[in-house]
Amino acid sequence: MSEFEAERGNSTEPEHLQGVGMMPAIPQPDAGAATESVGEIEAQGEAHDGGGAEGKGQAAGDISKEAPTASVETGGQEEEHTTCLTEGHESCSGAAGMKEGGEAHDHHHGHGCSHEGHDHDHEMVESHVGTLELVRPGDVVELVEGMQDLYIMGTVDGFQKVTKMDGLQDMSSLTEMTLQSCLIAKMEGLEGLTSLTRLTLYDNQILSLNIPPSLSGLTYLDMSYNLVKSTAPIAGCPLLDEAFVAQNRVRAIEGFEGLTRLRKLDLGANRIRAITGLEACTLLEELWLGKNKITQIGGISTLVRLKRLDVQSNRLTAIEGLEGLTELRELYLSHNVIENAHGLESQVNLDTLDLSRNKIDSFDGLQHLGQLTDLWMSGNLISTFESVDALKPLGSLTCLYLEHNPLYTDFEYRKRLAVVLPTLTQIDATAVAR
Repeated sequence: MSEFEAERGNSTEPEHLQGVGMMPAIPQPDAGAATESVGEIEAQGEAHDGGGAEGKGQAAGDISKEAPTASVETGGQEEEHTTCLTEGHESCSGAAGMKEGGEAHDHHHGHGCSHEGHDHDHEMVESHVGTLELVRPGDVVELVEGMQDLYIMGTVDGFQKVTKMDGLQDMSSLTEMTLQSCLIAKMEGLEGLTSLTRLTLYDNQILSLNIPPSLSGLTYLDMSYNLVKSTAPIAGCPLLDEAFVAQNRVRAIEGFEGLTRLRKLDLGANRIRAITGLEACTLLEELWLGKNKITQIGGISTLVRLKRLDVQSNRLTAIEGLEGLTELRELYLSHNVIENAHGLESQVNLDTLDLSRNKIDSFDGLQHLGQLTDLWMSGNLISTFESVDALKPLGSLTCLYLEHNPLYTDFEYRKRLAVVLPTLTQIDATAVAR
């Protein structure tokens, strides 16, 4: 089974099939997402959970032992103000880690938020942010000369949330800063942070990416769960290795023409209609575009190093535009209106394929995927066991999800599948007894 398959709780579907969001979570979900049927695909693209989001909650990372540290009371517990970032990033648009009725992706950073109706919450807070008491980072934590890592999350001392990034002009030693789940509306006061390489402003009220020239050395940027409408200013960060702008209000992919070092990009849960502007990102290995309004896969033919692609919960009618992407290992296309599995001729190295919740009635087009270990096709139109014979050439297949297809009603459904496909060790969420 894929390492990106989430724990399933009481559901028998892969967790990523139990809702729709951004990047797959490992092992817990990233964000909440409402389950959407195929007939509801046309309504997708607005505020969501984050299958990426699969919801997120910062995991502890390496802590600098040389830099001074500061602590702050958050939710009644003392937090150390040192690096608290994971190496990966759990997106809000992942294919795994979502619960039916709400939950969201690994994007590996794990921010714990179930944000159904998150846009509405942001709008309410946004209307009041101008009247809130001014709270600066220095009001909730001591800013020590030489400090390298600053981490503030959520409500501090039971009532305070940072509202403005003032007072940082003398913090040129900072290399990593996280101001997560605060009430920050503007990206200002960052001009003095000339050493900053990692910036997380996840879950705030930020309307636009105002990136000063002093942040041109950023290699990691997380702006997920804000109110950003344009990514164009991201062009000012040419050294970016990872960028997360999931669950915002972005309508077009802009500003990435010069980001030739980018390896991970999450734009899940936005309002994007077309995949454009990524041709120069030839080092990209992970691209998360779940929960948008995309009607066609295109514009990625130059991304020959791509290993994970998520375009679930969009408006796709066919699998196309993947020619030449021979390094692809994981492909998430659930919750679309795809009618057949043709178009994967180049994907000979796929090990995980998610085509759940589409309109596919046969396995034609999959016979050549000899490396495939996980095939998720719940909620399609597979009606006969004879059609399953097409999967016999897949000698590596160990996990198959076919529940909520017409053949699922057969009372010996799993037993018959196990006979036809003897390599299977798991059918739906049930281990195969041999």
